Amino acid sequence: MSSPWSPSIANLPTCDNATFHATVVPLAEMVKLTYTATHGSYYNASEANATVAGWTRDLARTADPPAGMRALLFVQPSTRRGVVAFRGTDLNRSGVSGQADACADALLSGDNASLPTFCAQFSNHTLDYIARAGEFAVAAAAAYPTLELLFTGHSLGASLAMMATAMVQAGKHGAGESLVQPPALAFATGSWRGALRRRTGLAPDGTGAAARLWALADAWDPVQASARAEGEVLGSACLWKAGAAPAGCEACWREGGGSAPPADWPQRPVCLECFEKAHIYSNYLYHRVPGPRPDCGPVGGGASRVV
Repeated sequence: MSSPWSPSIANLPTCDNATFHATVVPLAEMVKLTYTATHGSYYNASEANATVAGWTRDLARTADPPAGMRALLFVQPSTRRGVVAFRGTDLNRSGVSGQADACADALLSGDNASLPTFCAQFSNHTLDYIARAGEFAVAAAAAYPTLELLFTGHSLGASLAMMATAMVQAGKHGAGESLVQPPALAFATGSWRGALRRRTGLAPDGTGAAARLWALADAWDPVQASARAEGEVLGSACLWKAGAAPAGCEACWREGGGSAPPADWPQRPVCLECFEKAHIYSNYLYHRVPGPRPDCGPVGGGASRVV
C-alpha cells in the first residue's frame, strides 16, 4: 500500500504553485490554530474548536495545559492522512504560557545555568517539551493506526515536529515500541539536533532525511538560518527568497560576516528587527505561504543560501 503523504512530499521540489499551495496552505492554517485555539497570548475563543476545511480536528486530543507543550491533531480518513501540529513560542512573558515556553526554549538550547527566576514555578514534567511532544505523537498514532501522520509546527513547534518524528521511530516516547517514522513539514525550524541528543541520546545521521524532513522558511529568517549554519537541522529546506530583504535583515547578516546572522543575534537590536519581520508567524501565514512557491533543496545545498 502506497504512503498517502508520499506524492505530496516527493513533489515539493518540482511542483507548480497550485500543487505546492494545495499541500502547504492547509498545514499553515493548522499551525495558525495551534496559536489561536490554545490558551496563551494568541488565544481566540472563537477558534477554540475550529478546524481546517476538508479536515476533522480531534478535539479530544488537544494538548492545551495552562502552561507547557501545546499540540493539535487533524485527520482526514478518506485519504488515510493525519497531521500533528505543534505550537511555537508564546513571546509574551507576562503570563504562564509565555513563561513556560521561555524556560523550555532555554532548556532546549542547553542553557540551564541562566534560567529566568519564574522557571521555578514549573515542574520538570511541564518543561520537558520533547517528552510531551513524543507522547502526544505516539498517542495520535495509536488512536488512528490506519492513518499516516505528518508532523508540522512553527519555530519551537517546528523543532518539536522534527524531534518527534525521530523519537517515534526509535521508540523514545515512553510507549516502548518503535513505529514507522512519519514525515515532517514545518515552518522556520530552529536548532534541534543537539537538544534531541541531550534529552534522548538520539543522534540522527541524516539517512533518508532529505526525503522525509522538510523545513520551510523565509531565507532571511535568523532562527532557521542560524540553525543551518550550526549544522543543527537535517533534511531539506524550502526557502522563500523573492522580494526585498525584511527590515534589519541585511544589516544583521553583515554583522555576522554576510553568510548568516552572528551567533549572538538575539542580543543585537538590528537582528531582533529582522526576527520580527522574517520569523513571526504572520509573515509566513499572510505573506510567504500564499505567494510564489519557495526554492527547495537539501539542507546545506544551494537552496539554503540567501541570493
